[in-house]
Amino acid sequence: MQVLSKPLRQGKGRKNMQLFQHLISIFEDKRELLDLSSFNDPLALEISWTPIVRGGSSFCTHRAKEKRSLSGTTIRFQVTTGAKLFCAAFVGAGLVGSLGVLTTFLIATQPFHLAAIPVAFLAMLFPVIFGGAGALFYRSLLRHECTFDKFTGQLVRGEKIHKLTDVCAIQLIRERIRSSGTGSRRHSSYDSYELNLVRRDGTRLNVTDHGSLSRIRADADLVAGYLNIPIWDVIDYRLPNTAWVRSKHSSPERIARGTVVQWSADDCQTCHVNRHPTAPRDR
Repeated sequence: MQVLSKPLRQGKGRKNMQLFQHLISIFEDKRELLDLSSFNDPLALEISWTPIVRGGSSFCTHRAKEKRSLSGTTIRFQVTTGAKLFCAAFVGAGLVGSLGVLTTFLIATQPFHLAAIPVAFLAMLFPVIFGGAGALFYRSLLRHECTFDKFTGQLVRGEKIHKLTDVCAIQLIRERIRSSGTGSRRHSSYDSYELNLVRRDGTRLNVTDHGSLSRIRADADLVAGYLNIPIWDVIDYRLPNTAWVRSKHSSPERIARGTVVQWSADDCQTCHVNRHPTAPRDR
């Protein structure tokens, strides 16, 4: 039996440790750390930076459109054409599938018997559910349409009305979505982005949530210019583990995207900060 000398065992251990560190570095979030105090607003240190809406679409579901009228300019978030076509594909496939199953069943069961009705119902159940899922998703998208109106000072979404005077900033955050699948798409993942309104009392209101970074930033710029409020964009950064401790590295310069500071590895996390137990609840 061959016994390795102590130097050889130590060298092998160092190689294993280096290999282990290399594997960890592959999955490590390499985004730079952000100092929230660079937004020059104490409220940024008090609000939650976790997603309001869990999950999200991998494609753009809503876009902001500016509309002019006699009373002034409004901004309306509407369901995109792509999202409508996506839902229509589900509904259409469900209808076609139901008609196909029904037609095939009627032809194959001549002469027709009442006892065959339960079998036909079960055969049509899957395409009906498939089409119904598309219809329900489209309904949920319509419920998230909203209108910003400075003339009335209101944000209207369905029957709910929110005061625009309570809004002091726009928050842009990222959420990593992991979904399970089959075949080559097994355990796929993608990024979803939230555009939230920050109120002066520390609560937040979600406006839209989808997977198009360029479009959600363009819509944030449009709303920020319309309301004359800053954008707190932390999508490209990591955040410290607690957002309620004021940093000693705060910058006097007011910027829209924030500044990078040096934090220890133990003070950060790869996604979003944890919610403070005393932080205001989002509505």
